[in-house]
Amino acid sequence: MEQNHQKGLNPLSSKGQACGEDFHRIDEVISGFRRYRVLTWALESGIADILYAVGPHDPDVLIQKLGYQSSFGKSFLEALVEIGILEKKENKVGLCSKLAPYLVSESPLYQGDSIRSSSEGIWGQSEDFFKENSESQKPASQMSPDFLKVVCQHSMRGEIQEITRILSNIPEFQSSHTLLDIGGGHGMYSISFCQKNPGLSAVILDKQSITPFTLEMVKRYQMVDRISIETGDMNVDIPGSGYDMVFASHILYRADDLHLLLKRIAAKIKTRGLFISNHKFEDDWIIPREDALKAMDTVFIKGHHHMVTRDEFKNVLGSSGLSGIQSFNIRTCTGFSTLTIATKNM
Repeated sequence: MEQNHQKGLNPLSSKGQACGEDFHRIDEVISGFRRYRVLTWALESGIADILYAVGPHDPDVLIQKLGYQSSFGKSFLEALVEIGILEKKENKVGLCSKLAPYLVSESPLYQGDSIRSSSEGIWGQSEDFFKENSESQKPASQMSPDFLKVVCQHSMRGEIQEITRILSNIPEFQSSHTLLDIGGGHGMYSISFCQKNPGLSAVILDKQSITPFTLEMVKRYQMVDRISIETGDMNVDIPGSGYDMVFASHILYRADDLHLLLKRIAAKIKTRGLFISNHKFEDDWIIPREDALKAMDTVFIKGHHHMVTRDEFKNVLGSSGLSGIQSFNIRTCTGFSTLTIATKNM
């Protein structure tokens, strides 16, 4: 049988031929993976916490503290210096001060869980993930505390801070005394709002699988006297009534019936109180043209966030007794989110 080989495309045509200079492009990809693994090993080792607590170390002493074999330990430290996590000064190694807020586990800006999650989601799948009706494309039926840590750390990259800044400039926020945070599992929005408004107390509503983690966060920020936690399902029942504010962030995607849920939420707000929504509409997503890898990540996340259009949302708010709608763009890891503020009618 005649074989159809194109001339010049047979890599095995010359005996003894080695990889050419162009292979460096493949090697750079592999090098990126190695750098990421060195970073995740550093997180697992706790090296940032050690160096932050006691300062720069003699490399040999640090290797002993980590319990590493000497030759590998030295190579590991050198790799961390090379990628900029550690700095070498006067025969000692220390943690890069600019990166410490993101790598020290007790820091409010810690990003360790977020960094480790980069090998999960789409990046932890086999090629079968891309096929039609793949089971791995379906979202988890319920969030886990580990996933909430990642969500929380993503939000701490600026989303929570910007929303708190905007709300703090609204007189109704400053005069509010009660807040219901629907699906606020990681607790950081309620915590941030209560820090900004000393007279505010909050109730966080989330599912039973989530609330133990919520309690951990509330205790960590010493807010147990101002933030209480209710276990429940927003699609079944919403506790309390007469709230000055109700807040919902990236949770309405899970509504069984958005119109019914918003009517139920509006009924829990006192007259002239606020409903505050932070969600992504279709045009909030920015799929970068210059960064195909980030685009893949964004497309994957977008597939799990189904929201009505802006106009539909405003119509549903209006028919639920909420008006005076204000909207703000909030920068996120995947483009923007829309902060919507509406007032309960008389």
